[in-house]
Amino acid sequence: MEEVSPSVPVRKPCGTFKPPAIYQKLMVDNLTVIRPPILKIFYWESFEITSLNRKLRSNRIEHEHTFKIPIRQIHSHPLKMVFWIRNLSATNAKLTLKRIQNCQCQPLQTQVGFNQFRQLFHCPHRRLLHISQEILSIKPDEVVALTVTAYFFLYGEHLLTYEVHTEDNRKFLWHFHLEISSFDPEKCLLTKELLPGSWPQAAQYESHRASTECVAPPGGLSTTGLRK
Repeated sequence: MEEVSPSVPVRKPCGTFKPPAIYQKLMVDNLTVIRPPILKIFYWESFEITSLNRKLRSNRIEHEHTFKIPIRQIHSHPLKMVFWIRNLSATNAKLTLKRIQNCQCQPLQTQVGFNQFRQLFHCPHRRLLHISQEILSIKPDEVVALTVTAYFFLYGEHLLTYEVHTEDNRKFLWHFHLEISSFDPEKCLLTKELLPGSWPQAAQYESHRASTECVAPPGGLSTTGLRK
């Protein structure tokens, strides 16, 4: 008797196999702060550049990052920062920056000439942060400067966002956090580690010093028994 082989359904190809896309790799090679009020390493850590470089070198199509600028006093000198961006890929990279509005400011009708009016945008938040280049073209292994200038003329906390598009259809959201305050010694301190009042031993030391301090009697010190 003949053996009948079991029928196996024929599988039709469901489509061509597409490998995952490999995107261009970038990194912030260096950071320059013009006339910084504090050390550059503080800005590097405050901006979390190491974390940003991991995102730029990853194969993610989108990411967000926040640059937290240290608190500044109102009407301080503008802070100019230069981010040196390196192209780690073998092909040319192109970055396009676009400002995203986070506030509720609206265009106002403004007179621009004799009996002529236009809807113009007088948003003060746009003047808090200025990026000089909106398009960056970077050759392989080339380093290009991205200059960012922060201005401090408006009280409060502000979040200014730029959307960065790359030539290989990646999208980054870069947020710049500014906090501008009046002169407040407690708030403007970057660290309290060097203040004696913040040490845990300070209170114990003061109480011990007070208990062992020699206090003269009301009548003054007695001279009995003192040799001439």
